[in-house]
Amino acid sequence: MGRELAEGPAAVAATLETIRSEQPVLDGILAGAERLVLLGTGASLAMARAAVPSWRAAEQAAARRGGARARTEVRSRPRDVLVRESTEAVFGGVDGDAFRPGDAVVAISQSGSSPETLAAARLAGRSGASLVAVTAHAGSPLAAVAHRAVTLPIGEEHGAATKSELATLGALLALGGGLPTDPPTGASLGAWLAGIVR
Repeated sequence: MGRELAEGPAAVAATLETIRSEQPVLDGILAGAERLVLLGTGASLAMARAAVPSWRAAEQAAARRGGARARTEVRSRPRDVLVRESTEAVFGGVDGDAFRPGDAVVAISQSGSSPETLAAARLAGRSGASLVAVTAHAGSPLAAVAHRAVTLPIGEEHGAATKSELATLGALLALGGGLPTDPPTGASLGAWLAGIVR
């Protein structure tokens, strides 16, 4: 676990660079959505729940400015930002409204092969939602069904998933507009996290 924790800050900085390089395409997918849905199970679900307040704050700020974060369309009120647990989404969930056409679904799975998240992602795609995968494995089944995959640059992981969860949280915060992706921010955040780890 110590090595995973020590490598976490560099993984977060590299993740922000990955998001920055993909930003125009990702913003295009997310900005045009009617609703934003974060999807995962286990630790990935925990990261979605940790990130959702930042996504909602960004939506409220965009509505106050009179436009979406990418300013591609005008919004007078914030879009709904939902978190769905993968299994509940597959079986209909509490509200029976897991995915709709016009949703942008961000499916999170470090392995990219979580059966329940993969099933929910496929369901989202069949419903007409746009799908972004956040995974550490570019060749994973989840990446294959997504419209766009954000591959977390975490390398090998041994034991605890501390490094991948830090990178996942960084990716989600950046995707939601709550964490800048410019190189100075990535470097300073990496240094700050490294100081905490030390």
